[in-house]
Amino acid sequence: HLAFLVDVPIAIDHITLAAAAEGLGTCWIGSFDPAGARTVLGIPENVEVVELLALGYPADPSPVEKSRLPFETVVHWDRW
Repeated sequence: HLAFLVDVPIAIDHITLAAAAEGLGTCWIGSFDPAGARTVLGIPENVEVVELLALGYPADPSPVEKSRLPFETVVHWDRW
C-alpha cells in the first residue's frame, strides 16, 4: 500500500504550517541516508524512514523577502 507517498507529505505540510504559526522554522529533508538517519536518531529497524523534518527556532526570526514572478506570468486561464 503506497498511501504513505501522499499521507507523509500532507502531514509534513501541516506540521510546517503549524510550526510557522508558532514562530518556528522547518526544513523538509527528502534526500538522506536512511541507514545513517536510523543510526543517529535511534530509529528501530522495523520503522521505515520516509522523510525528515528539522524543526527549531531560527537564529534570525526576521521575515525573508522573496523575489517572485508576477502572478500574471505564472497563471494562465483557459488556454496556454
